[in-house]
Amino acid sequence: MHRSIFLVITGLLLAGAGARSVAIGHADAEPATPNDNRTPAGALANGVLTVSLELRSSLWMPNGDSGFALPIAAFAESGKPASIPGPLIRVPSGTEIRISVRNQLDVRAVLHGLRDHDGIADSVALAPGEAREIDFIARAVGTHFYYARTTSTPDIMSRGADSQLAGALIVDPPGASEAGSSAHDRVLVITAWEDARRDSSMRYGKAQLFAINGLSWPHTEHLSYAVGDTVRWRVINASQHGHPMHLHGFYFSVLSHGTTLEDTLYDPASRRNAVTEAMLAASTMSLQWVPDRAGNWLYHCHFINHVDTDIRLADAPRRAMVGMTRTHLADAMSGLVMTISVRDTAAPHRAKRPDIPRRRLRLFVTERTPPAGELPSYAFVQQMGAREPASDSMRLPG
Repeated sequence: MHRSIFLVITGLLLAGAGARSVAIGHADAEPATPNDNRTPAGALANGVLTVSLELRSSLWMPNGDSGFALPIAAFAESGKPASIPGPLIRVPSGTEIRISVRNQLDVRAVLHGLRDHDGIADSVALAPGEAREIDFIARAVGTHFYYARTTSTPDIMSRGADSQLAGALIVDPPGASEAGSSAHDRVLVITAWEDARRDSSMRYGKAQLFAINGLSWPHTEHLSYAVGDTVRWRVINASQHGHPMHLHGFYFSVLSHGTTLEDTLYDPASRRNAVTEAMLAASTMSLQWVPDRAGNWLYHCHFINHVDTDIRLADAPRRAMVGMTRTHLADAMSGLVMTISVRDTAAPHRAKRPDIPRRRLRLFVTERTPPAGELPSYAFVQQMGAREPASDSMRLPG
């Protein structure tokens, strides 16, 4: 998307109940577009992919085009806007990849992952203004990613100004005629950012952002499927945080797990079904599932502090989030959340199922008063007889 004019301001960002003054841009920085990872970068011809990448100073808008902008470094395909995450590189195995990379930042950058992911580490250092040519054959089928660092920390990934310098590198099985052609084969890249300055007004001590494909809830993409679709996701955790990723409503089959160096593909006998799968920092996984009933569902991180509204950096109070009406769905979550709708296209033609005998159960939410200075305890307790459970009874798990 081309923007002829972009207004840069300094203002107040509201995060939870506290407000803080943040400089949100520079006149020479361009807005980075969110990358839904549907369109591979470069030109593929005769078994060779040619891609030209740049590292640029950009403005990240995780709340969409009308939201605040955060100064950040980002990858871009030459001649196109910068994007978060970086441009998708996707090829069939055996493809030669020729990449030119130019560092347009005013700091040194070290690239990782622009090679065949065969378990061997790599790095390419670029001084400000320097360009390099990288040529390799992508043989290792799997879900991979590339990234760059402009800062030095003991962690693999960053939480600061270089935290969004990451992009997916997907290698499909040999002979794939059109990489990523299935509408149900999606790439989801998780990134995060954390302010270097502590803020006592914020519950977690610092301003934070968590995003999927460049956007943070409630601005993340809404996914839609039909009953019976075969859905395959490649999830890349390009953040320096662990995430137990949880799917509502359905089991999924875990197809692979990977690191920055290689991907481990499971044979059918080794695949397990799960509803929550832990992802370490700088890791990948692929999964597959088939929705068997209609409804509205969520896919999200199961760490409360990664979906808590207290981490939300907003341009206005929560009641005025851009493009959102005031609802529990929009107000009660933030960060790593995506919604999923499953429709049943054959519902009008299905035979009515016979009525099934039902049991009547009574479930109570109970509360126990805590000692002074501690939080209350809550539980689900089922009535087991004629008498209701005491209001402060506890049964864990419910």
